[in-house]
Amino acid sequence: MTTSEQAAATRPFAVYYGWPSYVNGADGDVARAIAAFDGYGVVVFGDDTATQAGDALAAPIMAGIAARGGEPYGYVTIGVSHGEPDHSLEELRARLDTWRRLGARGVLFDCAGADYGVSRDRFDATVKYAHSLGLSVLANAWDPDDVLAHSVTMGAEDGYMGENDVLSDGQFLAPAIYQPKLAKMAAYKAKLGITLYETATSGDLQHADALTVRVLTALQGYRIDALQLSDPMYGATDNILIRPPAVLAGRR
Repeated sequence: MTTSEQAAATRPFAVYYGWPSYVNGADGDVARAIAAFDGYGVVVFGDDTATQAGDALAAPIMAGIAARGGEPYGYVTIGVSHGEPDHSLEELRARLDTWRRLGARGVLFDCAGADYGVSRDRFDATVKYAHSLGLSVLANAWDPDDVLAHSVTMGAEDGYMGENDVLSDGQFLAPAIYQPKLAKMAAYKAKLGITLYETATSGDLQHADALTVRVLTALQGYRIDALQLSDPMYGATDNILIRPPAVLAGRR
């Protein structure tokens, strides 16, 4: 697969941890906020969006994204160690209920692997509850085996997200580091039918197209379905979401 073929097979998605109604200077204008997410397929919103103190305009923004062909996703961390909140299963179910009421089509399960103390029973129980609500699951665990090996819960409506495997905070990693993981991800896609997502981050996004081409070159042959290039905080500090790089633009 050439770089251009990889680009043709890869659509843009967005993880956005800023305030939804303030994205790109929308300042509470729902129509402007919705338009800021145009061109992206799946759009993941941050954890605080679904709290009582969260953005009161999140629901109409998520509805607008869905009406324009996107898929709004929520976020929960299921981690139990390394500073993660160790939510009870009851609390996780309540948070998933809230995301469903807000209009989410799926939820990113962050910190979902053994490195954050998550047992497979905990992961599978939460996945099953999400599925019972009609929500897809996008799992983020450093080691794909933690959430996908011998899986009886993850399937074709779900996804796995590799975070910054190729480009992390402006630094390109050595192929020897990321190629074994990407190969493992591709194998799970072939077996389970899941969708594969990749993020790449840099503090300097002035040359987003060139960075995206370099990342796509590294991803050749690994059957990655969706890619995001973002600042390292995913918009949490400045409420900024860049437009999808031109090489990916328009591919929901």
